[in-house]
Amino acid sequence: MVEKLSTTGRLSRVETKFAFIETSHGSAFCPLAAAIPANEHVPNFSMRYGVGDMVHVIMIAQEGKNGCKWRAVKVRLMVKPSENGCREGTSQEASGTPLTSKNNIYTNQVVVVTNVCETLAFGVNDTHGSVFIPGAAFSAQEVTRLNAYLNIGDELLVSMRPQTDVNGCKFIATSATKLKKSCEPQITGCGKIVSLTDTCAMVWSPVCGEIKCSLLSWIGGDGGTDAEWLTDLLNIGDSVLFTATKRNGSDEWKTIKWSARGFRIGSNRTTLADSYTQTAMSTSEITMRYIAPALGTILCEKPTLRSFLY
Repeated sequence: MVEKLSTTGRLSRVETKFAFIETSHGSAFCPLAAAIPANEHVPNFSMRYGVGDMVHVIMIAQEGKNGCKWRAVKVRLMVKPSENGCREGTSQEASGTPLTSKNNIYTNQVVVVTNVCETLAFGVNDTHGSVFIPGAAFSAQEVTRLNAYLNIGDELLVSMRPQTDVNGCKFIATSATKLKKSCEPQITGCGKIVSLTDTCAMVWSPVCGEIKCSLLSWIGGDGGTDAEWLTDLLNIGDSVLFTATKRNGSDEWKTIKWSARGFRIGSNRTTLADSYTQTAMSTSEITMRYIAPALGTILCEKPTLRSFLY
C-alpha cells in the first residue's frame, strides 16, 4: 500500500492545470484534480487558489517527476479558526476561497527586500507592512533564482493583494519588478598629480579637470613596502589612472578608485612600457627567439636533413 503523508504547505506556483507546493518535506507537484472536490467543476487552478496560499496537503512519494519527489493526492485551502477558537474549519469551508478577499489589488507599491531565498522573498512596504514575495511574481524569462537576482535592500515595484496572515505577512505580491536605480555617469581616465599630502592627491585630468583622489579609494597597494601614506608611494608629477563618477546631480567628479600608472610601485620604481606603445615582434625576431634554439636539437635527430641544410 502506498504510504501517504499529511502536512501543510504554501503554493509557490499556480498554472491552469497544475501547481507546485512548498512543504517542510520538499516540493510537491499538484494536479488540478487533487485540489478540486469531485463534485465541483473548476477548470482553472487560479479560480480557486493563488500563489502564497497556505494549504493542507496529502501526498505520496514519486520518482522525481516534474522536479518534485512528492505528488499531492488531496489539497484543500487552510482556513483560520473562528475568533472564539473553539473549532477548525471544515473541509467544506476549506474548499472555498480564503477569508481574505483577493479582489483588493494594490498596484505600484514600493517594497524593500528584507530576506531572500531561492524561490521566495520577503519585503516591507511603508504603508502595508510585511509582504510575501513568491518567485512566481517575477517574469520567468527574467528570473530563475531569486537569490541570484535580488539582494537585501533592493527596491521592488509590486502589485499585491491581502492574504490571511502567514508568517507575519498580511499581503502577497502578485507581480514584482526590480526598480532600476538611475545610472550615475562614470568615467575612467588618467591624469598627473599636482599636489600631494599623506591622505590625498589632487590630480589634473584633461577630461575632468582637477579631481580629488583620497587614500580611502587608493587600490594600488603598498608595492611590497611598509608604506602607510600616499607620500611614501607617490610624487608630484606622477601619472595615475582613476575611475570617477558624478553623484547626486553634482557637476563635480568623485573618485571611486585610482592607482599609479606607468611604473611598479616600490623602492626601485621600475618604469614599465604602456601596453598601447608596445609593438609586435617581427617574423625574424620570433624565429631567432623561439625557433632557432630548438632547431639544433631537432636536426641532431635528423642527420640527413642536417647534412642537406649545412
